[in-house]
Amino acid sequence: MTTAPSTGTTAPTSGAPGAPGGRQLLSRADRQAQLLRAAATAFARAGFAATSMDDVAAEAGVTKLILYRNFDSKEELYRSILDGVSERLRQEWLREIDLPDAQRYGITSRAMLRVARDNPDGFRLLVVHAAREPQFAGLAEAYAERSLQVADSLIGAMIPDPSVKAWAGQVIVDYLVSGVLAWLELGDPERDDEFIDRATKGMFGMFLSWADPACVDDRLRDWPTTAP
Repeated sequence: MTTAPSTGTTAPTSGAPGAPGGRQLLSRADRQAQLLRAAATAFARAGFAATSMDDVAAEAGVTKLILYRNFDSKEELYRSILDGVSERLRQEWLREIDLPDAQRYGITSRAMLRVARDNPDGFRLLVVHAAREPQFAGLAEAYAERSLQVADSLIGAMIPDPSVKAWAGQVIVDYLVSGVLAWLELGDPERDDEFIDRATKGMFGMFLSWADPACVDDRLRDWPTTAP
């Protein structure tokens, strides 16, 4: 494979014109994104310990030299995947929560599914596999804790009992994550809007059965039946 120019800003990849042999020059950012996606696939398939840098290079279709030009170690690769997916989830959530009320139906499942569709193996690493890897369990726990904090803030005072509120937040987070993971495996991407609607109605059904009716806003109570 032709190596990157000495400037280090681009690197070739196969499949399009733009470089000798019909290869296309990638920016450093695009190259790293390509390598991270390939690494996520390799790690999700075999786990961190059983995956070598050779395996990642083969998955990406590059030499190991190119891999090491962008990432110093296998641990840096794995950590970068987790950080990237976690940050993308945060950005999508902030984007959704900033929408007008009329457009916010389904924001939690929609934000999570959008990231999972874009990088399914990276999403699986963050929410499933990382917790089993001693080097990265802390990152998985930090993401899980942030998710629970979001759930707690959304529940607010609608579940006054602290123990029930904590339990409900955990169940809601687990429900959303498990639902997205299952839909990735079984669902048709063309029906993602249907998944978002069903997942949201299911979440509202659970939540409203646990919340104190006197503390639930009428608009929120009617939302599942009036949303498009």
